[in-house]
Amino acid sequence: MRMSIKHPLRKLSKENWEKYGKVRYMVEQLFGSIKQKVGSSFNLLRKDLARKMAIACAILWNFWVVVIYFFTLPTALVL
Repeated sequence: MRMSIKHPLRKLSKENWEKYGKVRYMVEQLFGSIKQKVGSSFNLLRKDLARKMAIACAILWNFWVVVIYFFTLPTALVL
């Protein structure tokens, strides 16, 4: 005997889980990979500088993925 969800935020959370739950693992995998490469925190006192550093790390991560894609894919296709 399960009770139904009564709180509106919990209902919304359940609806979003049913809608986006299948894509969630890809997003978490991306952030997990970035955190492994650059660390999980920035030792900065100002919030705006930490935000700028996080954005810069995400941009550098994207450049790294593009470089790996373009320089390793052609060599894998050559037989």
